Amino acid sequence: MSPLGKILLYVAVAGAIVSLVIGGLIVHQRSLDVAAVTKSEAEMITAQQQAKKSAAEAAALAQQNTDTTAKLTAASGMTAIARCIESLYSGRRNPVYSGIALHALRMLVSSLPRAIEVPRDVTARSQCLIASSMSAICANANVSAVHAIGHVVGGRYGLQHGIAHAILLAPSMRLLVPRIGPLQVPLLEALGRSGSGMSEDEAARAAADLVARLVAGLPLPRRLREVGVPQADIASLAEHAAQDPIMLAAAAPIAADGIADLLQAVW
Repeated sequence: MSPLGKILLYVAVAGAIVSLVIGGLIVHQRSLDVAAVTKSEAEMITAQQQAKKSAAEAAALAQQNTDTTAKLTAASGMTAIARCIESLYSGRRNPVYSGIALHALRMLVSSLPRAIEVPRDVTARSQCLIASSMSAICANANVSAVHAIGHVVGGRYGLQHGIAHAILLAPSMRLLVPRIGPLQVPLLEALGRSGSGMSEDEAARAAADLVARLVAGLPLPRRLREVGVPQADIASLAEHAAQDPIMLAAAAPIAADGIADLLQAVW
């Protein structure tokens, strides 16, 4: 074979080898692509399954959070309401704090039920937040009985402050609101009912009834026995509550025996 022929032969063989290598690489790449697509599809299916699972878990968590939020909102709202009302029957009340308390009460009574029922209602929650801030201001007139008893019960049994307020407020009102004279009618009206034609004492009783009715509609315990307070501890709790310094801020501080009667009534 001539030298030229040999060169042409070598070139042909080399070309064939290159073609085989390139062809093999293409086949291999296609195999990789197919494998990648298959893996991608599997990952997508897994991701979709995980998304469905996560969505279900999120829905369950959202429902749980909604329930928790409702209870926290109710308890926080009752703390604000208690501060407003206790500042009205404080022996140190004054027109400035009383005016703030009455306006905050109007806001809470109109917005708290909505904020509990529809936790994402920003307007209702905002009104509750503003009113709660106002209640902290008017509480400078001094809170008394409900908070004093709540300190003892909450400290001994780990009872959330707002729950103690919800249980104790209406019974405490029946004892103390009659002591505040002309403010009894504005209090009733701030709670959403006209006091027209009522005596001051009738307005006081009606105001306590309205608060009791409000509490009955909240997702909160309504009796001390429901939150683990033993009936046998009532006398001891009453003695300690009577000695709480803020009890003295009430228009008519309640003695230990009166506190015991109050606790027995809500046990």
